[in-house]
Amino acid sequence: HYYGKDGPTVDSSSMGPMHSMELIEDYKDEIFINNDTWEEISLSDKSVYFNKGIGSFICKKEESFQFLQEHVMIFSRFQNRNQFIRNQCISFLKLIRKKGLLIRKNIVENNNNPHYWKELKNEIEVLDLNFLEFHDDAVDCSQLPQDYFMKTYDYIEGYDKKNRSSNDLTIQYLDEVKYAISNLSTPSHVHDESILQKETEKVNDRILLLSFIAMAVSAMGMMQSRDIAFELKVISGLAIFSLPALYYLFRMVQKRLSIRKNRIHEINRIIKHKTEDLEKSKTELETVINQEDDDFPEGFKKEIIEEFKKDISKNEKMIEKIKTKL
Repeated sequence: HYYGKDGPTVDSSSMGPMHSMELIEDYKDEIFINNDTWEEISLSDKSVYFNKGIGSFICKKEESFQFLQEHVMIFSRFQNRNQFIRNQCISFLKLIRKKGLLIRKNIVENNNNPHYWKELKNEIEVLDLNFLEFHDDAVDCSQLPQDYFMKTYDYIEGYDKKNRSSNDLTIQYLDEVKYAISNLSTPSHVHDESILQKETEKVNDRILLLSFIAMAVSAMGMMQSRDIAFELKVISGLAIFSLPALYYLFRMVQKRLSIRKNRIHEINRIIKHKTEDLEKSKTELETVINQEDDDFPEGFKKEIIEEFKKDISKNEKMIEKIKTKL
């Protein structure tokens, strides 16, 4: 089954002998069994032995081979499927990393093209749905079917432990992809919220403008009265029609002042952080200078002092450069 990760891109599974085990037929009992390396795992009779060190089975009775072969085949298929799922998860993570780098570049460059963010949102949604399909099959493949090979309790414990470990690792890979896709979609959601906020402000401004127009229409009706002096009518008309302009001018100045205030606040925060690092470096430099020369290898103290001075000089220049932006 193929899974699209990025448009027409597909990947396939290789069900080769990656996790298969060696089955040795010894019906004439020609192989000596050393109990230190071989473990008897058949419950009914002494017919099957397992060497966990090399992953091999020895079958002593032909009637037990079919059940043993089925048991090994089920285990191998289970391990191969889990390995394939993890490989696919790695492919998804590589693709997500590639898209993340591109999104970061557009954020740094302040790309406000709404078409780009709309297409990005669609791409991430398609990626999420593709992974959803893959995740559904992956969970289905993680169910280990039962076999009819009668095994000892000790062997079952080790067998189940290995399968659980493989399954847990696969689930961890799936969770990492889900987490990565969730993080990948965050910038587009933030951008959508920003657009929504701007559109809401526009709607509020238009509602206010309509209120001004309604008020102007009422005032124009009142100004048609002959009891009101012409000069007062002119002053009232100019006041009414200048209100929207004054409001928009006030809002524009208010936004610019708010942006400037936030910008200055952020620059001051950066300067404070850099200054604290600078003072820390100076303190460490004084500590090194005051230490005895015998505490350092020959020439090493001088090199450390030079590196500290370079770092301090670099930070001082950076702070001065940041201050010019205030």
